[in-house]
Amino acid sequence: MKFKKIILILIIFLITGCNANYTLTLKEDAKVHENVVIKVPDSDEAYKDANRVINKASNNKLVSKKDFDVVREDAFVRIEYNKDYDNIEEYLLKSFMYKQVFDEIDYTKKTSSIALDADSSFVSNNFSLNSDNIYDFDYLKINVISNMPVLADNADKVTNNRYSWIYNKQEKNKNISFKYRTIPTIISIRSIITLSLIIFVIVFISIIAKKTINKSNRI
Repeated sequence: MKFKKIILILIIFLITGCNANYTLTLKEDAKVHENVVIKVPDSDEAYKDANRVINKASNNKLVSKKDFDVVREDAFVRIEYNKDYDNIEEYLLKSFMYKQVFDEIDYTKKTSSIALDADSSFVSNNFSLNSDNIYDFDYLKINVISNMPVLADNADKVTNNRYSWIYNKQEKNKNISFKYRTIPTIISIRSIITLSLIIFVIVFISIIAKKTINKSNRI
């Protein structure tokens, strides 16, 4: 809850003319990468406030400062957050950021597929402080990048393996539905080489043994 308040305080500093991108990457090895990018019009105050809030969160051990990056980029202050997880379950359990974006995520895992279903609101308690709604983003874009086959989705836009849902002042509430096929763990190259060597040795020994037996029979 403390971390959530800190994020909301950060958003308060960035409420005018800013945009946000939230990107979740689903990798073939089942690992998950979370990325958040917020851009706000460049000003000394926005830059200082963003760093101050992140430093405070880090000092309170609510988040690791190394996961954040605050830079000036063209006419914007860019605040970026990156975090890796071993699997989708760890993401759902440990991610602080997704709770700032999604009201709730329903998770269904079957033998060969995983389904995610979430409600997300451009204006909700996740973007409010002391009952004051904070929603002055120009837009919020939620992206899911899947390196595995996608079985179903309701994305607003699909570009290659990127599925996007776009929120603005006119479209504030959306349901996000996404289902993808899980891929069994791929045998490592080292395992393949080891297995090949074992097979080669077995075949080689069998050939030598056969020749030795045939030679003995001829004698």
